[in-house]
Amino acid sequence: CFAVDPTVAATATVDRLTIPTQFWNITNAKDQSCMLFQMGIRVNVFYTMPGSSETHVFSSNVPSNATATGTCQFNMTSSFSLMWTDSGNDFTLHFHFYLLNAVPPKLVDWWKTRSLVLDYNLAGIPGATPTGRQVASVNSTYLESYKALSHQSLICGTGYQFNFADGKGNVDIVNVRAQPFDVVDNKFSFKLWYCEHDSPFAPKKNNTVPILVGSLITAGFLITLLAYVFSRHRVRSGYQS
Repeated sequence: CFAVDPTVAATATVDRLTIPTQFWNITNAKDQSCMLFQMGIRVNVFYTMPGSSETHVFSSNVPSNATATGTCQFNMTSSFSLMWTDSGNDFTLHFHFYLLNAVPPKLVDWWKTRSLVLDYNLAGIPGATPTGRQVASVNSTYLESYKALSHQSLICGTGYQFNFADGKGNVDIVNVRAQPFDVVDNKFSFKLWYCEHDSPFAPKKNNTVPILVGSLITAGFLITLLAYVFSRHRVRSGYQS
């Protein structure tokens, strides 16, 4: 975690390699895993200081000792929250997921992210505005990509940056492996859903075979064309003689 110097303006630049990856396991009443998350999270909260209109940022990585709580698969929804304190500033990050039932002709269920909300209080920065408890939320439209099939875990190495509404800041989530539903045997599903980003964990598209096939087809066409032209030339030459 770190606080940007108050003289430095807020910036969206993030060194994702410095965000530590953590693991959280939420269990049910039977002490069985019902939600699993592996990801690095950094919240960036914007604020101003007295006598200045310049915007500053306080950034905090979610630590390994953050308090994790959750409710598993209740009425087709699951919720997951992380609570921590950083330099006297209090943060609680809430995730809310839901299951989307398959509708014919679709044959599979999806889990999607309904909301991502940050409760925070910058009590550790004297004079910071806004003061007191604040709530920052992400527009649900931007959460559509944080999803997978119901029995799969989401994989996204490069991760996401979600901006909070009203310009209050943003949250960076990297090295993601998430499964808020259908956890079996206390383990992530071996069936994976890769995000649309260029993830280092995602299988790379190999163009070797398509290029080779295209080259062979082109070569075959040229050989056929040359044979046809050559045969026509021989027929003409024989006729003229």
